[in-house]
Amino acid sequence: MPEYDCIIPWSGGVESTAVVNWAVNNNKTPLCIHVRMNPAEWSSVQKMASIFNVNVFKVEQDISQIPVDPNNRNFYSKRFGYHNKWSPVIHNWVYWSSFANITNPTIKNIFYGHCGAGLVEQGDGLGDQMHDGAVAIFNSFENYFNAYFVDSKFIAPLDHLTKREQWLTLPNEIKKEIFTCNVYESIINETNCRKCPKCTSLTRAVPENEWHFIK
Repeated sequence: MPEYDCIIPWSGGVESTAVVNWAVNNNKTPLCIHVRMNPAEWSSVQKMASIFNVNVFKVEQDISQIPVDPNNRNFYSKRFGYHNKWSPVIHNWVYWSSFANITNPTIKNIFYGHCGAGLVEQGDGLGDQMHDGAVAIFNSFENYFNAYFVDSKFIAPLDHLTKREQWLTLPNEIKKEIFTCNVYESIINETNCRKCPKCTSLTRAVPENEWHFIK
């Protein structure tokens, strides 16, 4: 029997961690991939992997030599209404999850975190959006799999739950390790700032009586 039966890209935030928890509770053996965004995320993921007793593999990418257009740092945020200047990152974890799948061709499912149902309440419109870029890249890589007779799909098994509902599925010892912040000082201290958009989303989703769990 293969060592792993699914692949999970794991950032260390609520949704991806909830998927790992779901997989473990459903007797799955996930091959977890962490595309390192910052050291604090990797530290949290390692701690949670030990608690879940799953294997997680870190991918580090050196993109420091690739030039960034200084005059168009807000190219994507202007078009999609995001709060911060950014460039898309979904291709990173999709690519590395796909790479893991091609090298483990009998695995059929890549499970990823997503909260399409809402942030706090079902249908509140504050959850994740399945935007055109995500649909395009999922379809592209699934077609790539099929070309090599690898019958794999990208699936968000907890998309029917809000971010709050996904948070509530987590064990308390895992809740204490959730890290989602990209603020420099927070990364150094390995604590969520609770002020940036990602942290604001987290604190809104977590019930007030559980705020003490947030780093």
